[in-house]
Amino acid sequence: MKSLEYLRQIAAAVKRPGREVLRRTLGINLAFAAVMALACSAGLPSSAWAGEILYVVSQNNITTTSPTADTNTLWAVFDPSSPGTAMQIGPTTLVPNSVLTPLPGQTAEIRGLAYDNLNGTMYGITAQGVLVSVNLGSGTTIPLLVLPLYPQGSIQNEWSGLAFDATTDSLYAANAFGNNEMVDIRLPSLTETTKGSTDFGSIPLQILGLAFSGAGGVLYGGDRSNDNIVTISTANAAVAFTYGGATDGVPNLQEITFDPDSGTLYAVFDHGASSDDAALGTYNFTTDKATVLGDLPFQIDFNGVDGNSTYGAGGMAFGPAAVPEPGSLLLLGTGLVVLLGGLSARRRGGSGQIARSMGAGRIH
Repeated sequence: MKSLEYLRQIAAAVKRPGREVLRRTLGINLAFAAVMALACSAGLPSSAWAGEILYVVSQNNITTTSPTADTNTLWAVFDPSSPGTAMQIGPTTLVPNSVLTPLPGQTAEIRGLAYDNLNGTMYGITAQGVLVSVNLGSGTTIPLLVLPLYPQGSIQNEWSGLAFDATTDSLYAANAFGNNEMVDIRLPSLTETTKGSTDFGSIPLQILGLAFSGAGGVLYGGDRSNDNIVTISTANAAVAFTYGGATDGVPNLQEITFDPDSGTLYAVFDHGASSDDAALGTYNFTTDKATVLGDLPFQIDFNGVDGNSTYGAGGMAFGPAAVPEPGSLLLLGTGLVVLLGGLSARRRGGSGQIARSMGAGRIH
């Protein structure tokens, strides 16, 4: 681990002949360095972060269009290869403001997540077309924009996917109902433009997840009708079946997102093979098939039972580490105990012992 290597470098520097460090200064500096190194390794807030985490929003027992009928929670999947170890962060509680006044305790029914790596913001789109910012440390959401196509509470609202395009600094959102609209939301002005309907020729398609590939400059979508990965024009929302057949063996494809480090496309499905919990998988663009990695420890289905009744639930996106990885807090606590114990032993040993162990040179 980088944090441990950093501590080794500090210890090596202290032991160099010809250098003498005052005991108190050494203790303070070493303690500070150790705390910062361990804090960084634990994923605690800092000015920089290393690696990314997959964030997913759970939804349970949704049986009505009422915005207060939902249970929505933000989760962190630290190891996508073992999705069952996901950690719950907190409910996506809406914060009232001039954009939207939710009922007390109302959570955002987030269908799509997208991380803006230019400005460091995680965005979400709710089923009713409310764009929100998401606090990755708590799950709390702040309303930013209400899409004006349909009124709140309308059954025409089934906004599902959300994707960020860094080349234009914009978000794309798709509606799986209504007229299957796709909109372009420019940042930071939050200017919304309807680009068209997600149609294949004259056939309207229900697009659930959206994901933008920065490497190829291509917008991808998950087609609800046949669980296929499609490409979508950012100019007019036209859909193309670029990758052939459906994701055989894995039904009810929902949200999709790219891992920015590996370029792997991840997909969430509303049910695993052996439970009502959601399943996480990866998509292979060569074989046009998905591989299930395992079940997530929560549901995303609207009615809590098996069946293709879900419209783009399980919003997910990779983003920076804003919460400690399980086990990292234990590492932090253990490191501090060892550190403080070592400093106490040095005090009992006296300044002469410190001087002998570090050399008798003068401070230059």
